[in-house]
Amino acid sequence: MCPHPMIHLNGYGDTVNAVTQTLNGLMMAAHFRESQLWIVLDDDGQYTGEMEMEIDMWRLWRPPESINEMRYDDWIKHLEDTWHG
Repeated sequence: MCPHPMIHLNGYGDTVNAVTQTLNGLMMAAHFRESQLWIVLDDDGQYTGEMEMEIDMWRLWRPPESINEMRYDDWIKHLEDTWHG
């Protein structure tokens, strides 16, 4: 589940709906014990203030080891290694 592209494309209609849907999805995903939060960082290893709020909320429901952070280039390599073995 990756809600941020939908936000940028105005797929939810407005900011309030976008935030509400993003946090609802986050809450539903965190409900499952095996769930993990994957954070794709920019080239400088940073993320936005909005992402900080989502991470803080995730930490309310899930342990810190369920959070994975990778820079974009490392994320792409991880996906390629996973899919192509």
